[in-house]
Amino acid sequence: TGRAQKIAFSVGGIGETGFYQVIAAFLLFFLIEVVHLDAWLAGLSYAIAFGGWNAINDPIIGVLSDKTRTRIGRRRPWIIVGAPLTLVFFILVWTPPVGGMALSEPWNIGMFLFMTLVLSCWAWAYSMTVIPWSALFPQLWQSVKDRTEVTIYREIFAVVGGTLAIVIFPLVVVFFSAIPLGITTADLPDGMVGVPYTEELHASGGSEPYIWSVEDGDQLPGNLTLDSGGQIWGTPTDAGNFTFILEVADAESSTSS
Repeated sequence: TGRAQKIAFSVGGIGETGFYQVIAAFLLFFLIEVVHLDAWLAGLSYAIAFGGWNAINDPIIGVLSDKTRTRIGRRRPWIIVGAPLTLVFFILVWTPPVGGMALSEPWNIGMFLFMTLVLSCWAWAYSMTVIPWSALFPQLWQSVKDRTEVTIYREIFAVVGGTLAIVIFPLVVVFFSAIPLGITTADLPDGMVGVPYTEELHASGGSEPYIWSVEDGDQLPGNLTLDSGGQIWGTPTDAGNFTFILEVADAESSTSS
């Protein structure tokens, strides 16, 4: 067990710390500002995936890892399967179908369920990788000297992973941002003739600010107005069912209707 093996093992600290640091630092902001979940739903999704689910998931993986018997050992099969799954679900966390999923106003229940499921899958894959990897440490090195040396390497790579997460990840997100522009308001509440009406439209993705309009050839029901900020207001004068197409444009002239 030479120095090269110790360093190779410790490189895993980049992923262990880096992935989790990104989640801890940016996830709630992403859920509230990009996915447009209510703050309490964003917090609940986080708590379910990383509190409740991890409390069940982590011990199960630890026990199953201890009982695994293969030609390459107890821990390595879990790491081999878990590492690529961690990356796949990590990508899914940051690329939700914000522009195309019809959300349930006003609490966005559909997106809440989707994000909670994806986050729980990521937590499962991350634990599948990190728990067996951590358990390998005392199996591979028994002496105090070896364990001290490996711990130093692990901490160095953990600092590297944390730094990359905080400094590089936001730049990557900005550069490769691919969340499409989309209207997230699923439907409009009914109005009543003679009763003042107001409703705010919502969109996500693209680049703010958004500019709203009614598509050419369509018009809102009598005496209702849509301003460029997405507010429908006025006092209805006509009764009935009306169909019209709304369009939103972002700062880069992308549109969605």
